[in-house]
Amino acid sequence: MSKNQEHEFDLQIWTELLKIVNKTSLIPKVTFISDKFALSNRIASAYRFAIVNRFIINPDADLSRKLGRALNQVRDLRKSNNKLKESNEILTAKVNFLLAIEMVDGSSTKLLKISKSDMALDECTAVTLFGDAHVEEHVDPLVVNGMNSYNPDIAKMRIEFYFRRLIWMIDSWRRGGWKVDKLVIGILGDIINGYIHEEFEEGNFMSPTEAVIFAQELLIAGIKFIADVGKFKEIIVVCKYGNHGRTTKRKRFSTGYKNSYEYMMYTQIQKIFKDHMRGYEHVKFVIEKGEFTQIGVYDKIINFSHGDHFNYQGGIGGILVPFNRWIHKMGEIVKADKYYVAHWHGYQNIKKGVMNGSVIGYNSFAMGHAFSPESPQMHLELIDSKRGFSLNTPIILDDWK
Repeated sequence: MSKNQEHEFDLQIWTELLKIVNKTSLIPKVTFISDKFALSNRIASAYRFAIVNRFIINPDADLSRKLGRALNQVRDLRKSNNKLKESNEILTAKVNFLLAIEMVDGSSTKLLKISKSDMALDECTAVTLFGDAHVEEHVDPLVVNGMNSYNPDIAKMRIEFYFRRLIWMIDSWRRGGWKVDKLVIGILGDIINGYIHEEFEEGNFMSPTEAVIFAQELLIAGIKFIADVGKFKEIIVVCKYGNHGRTTKRKRFSTGYKNSYEYMMYTQIQKIFKDHMRGYEHVKFVIEKGEFTQIGVYDKIINFSHGDHFNYQGGIGGILVPFNRWIHKMGEIVKADKYYVAHWHGYQNIKKGVMNGSVIGYNSFAMGHAFSPESPQMHLELIDSKRGFSLNTPIILDDWK
């Protein structure tokens, strides 16, 4: 093929290419066309383009290339047109949606508005737990891998922070529309560490009697604080003694209260508020000799105890498994809507019960039971007079500084 002929389409080449396509049903590559017919890649590309688009080729290669460019422009316009169609569909959908809103019956749109009944404030009672302070215990960071440090000064700061934070959180609920007029404080024991183990005689910063005096002052100041600034019509303080505050080496069941520093402390606090503090008649104490106390809040029955009534036997489920089992057994003996316990220094909040955290935080007791380290924390929740158990949250005591 001459140089001039290379710029023109050859009818014979075109015919042969069509035969190949019809026989194989495949479009030959540019390199195949170029090698078979000794054509340049540019001319071979023009042939392939003609085969792909199946148009009758003008013998002038330049005209063919112009036609190819025109076809490319047509293809680009089609793509642009498709995009415009998609945009038009989206805009049409938006317009139809707006039109549909305008056509909605006015009675239906009332569902989107807040009614006066929604804004009405239901009476609510806050329930908070406090315990496992072990105010005189020494937690050496070197003993618990640096995960905690504790002494009476830290205990004092955490306890004072608890009472301040309690009021702050309840006030925040009030600002959110909750009407909180009543407060129940469950003091669940182990406020002092005591001498139930010999090691505490060596490690405690105070004797049990000194610790009781120290803890009593903190509790009186805290209860007085929430009574002064909390804006509550009624405050109920449920007091349960723990296992650490006993005067005996072993736990006693029927006479536990007789041998409890904490039971003595609670009765003294009650007497001080009754006999020496005027204006605190709305603060009421519930101090029972038994290990369990039940009170009614609206139509709910809530049960308070220290929580040393079941054993932890290890296992994948941790303390939650024996806790659930104990709740199930208690439901057959003393029925309640919710059971509040402490003792285990690990916060658990489930449907039928709450296991409170601790003021002391992670110590050798928690480490010895392989409990996961957690922040010192107390429980707080809200019981709505119409809707029952509603809001609940821990009060974290880490940020007491």
